[in-house]
Amino acid sequence: MAKTLDDSLALLKQEKVAVLYGGNSAERDVSLKSGQAIAKGLEEAGFTVVLIDTKTVPLTDLLAKKIDQCSLLFMVEVVKMVVCKVLLSI
Repeated sequence: MAKTLDDSLALLKQEKVAVLYGGNSAERDVSLKSGQAIAKGLEEAGFTVVLIDTKTVPLTDLLAKKIDQCSLLFMVEVVKMVVCKVLLSI
């Protein structure tokens, strides 16, 4: 079990994270842009990211792609941890 924030981040960075974006809604364009921005930020932070457009890729493909994390909660928790780390280093 991870003992520090750095340990927790290191463990998370070993996992493959799916960013689900796009889809069929009227907000598709917004979702495409925000999904790409989230993926870029996660990649810059050292995560392995797979972008999945839910309009063209069935969610069942998550199993085939061996995705480890794929949830809004995960994204929120990562952002919280990174923000806390930045604040603590100021």
